[in-house]
Amino acid sequence: MDTGHHWKTEWRSVVFFDESRFCLGASDGRVLVRRPGERLQPTFLWPRHTGPTPGVMVWRITSFDSRSTLVIIPHTPTANLYISLVIQPVALPFMNSIQGSVFPTG
Repeated sequence: MDTGHHWKTEWRSVVFFDESRFCLGASDGRVLVRRPGERLQPTFLWPRHTGPTPGVMVWRITSFDSRSTLVIIPHTPTANLYISLVIQPVALPFMNSIQGSVFPTG
C-alpha cells in the first residue's frame, strides 16, 4: 500500500492560520544581545514596554494549494473587531471552501 499517497491527500485538508505584527516607525522596544556566531536565543531578548508603538497586524490562512486574502488589521484588535474583520468575512468562507478542512492544534 502506498502510504505516501494517503499522507499527501490528508495534508490537502490542513489549514494554517497566521498573524504577524509589524512595527511602523519607532522601535518596538526590544533589546537584542547576541555574540558573533550565536543563534538568536529567547533568553537574550529583553522585552521593554515603552508605551504604544504604531504598527499593523496582518492575518492569513494558508492551505496545501490556496491561501486567503491578506487581512490588514490597523491596530490591536478587540474580539468584536477580530470577528468582523477576520472570522466572518474571511476565515469561515475559506474553511467552508475546503472540504473536510482540519485546523492543527497543539
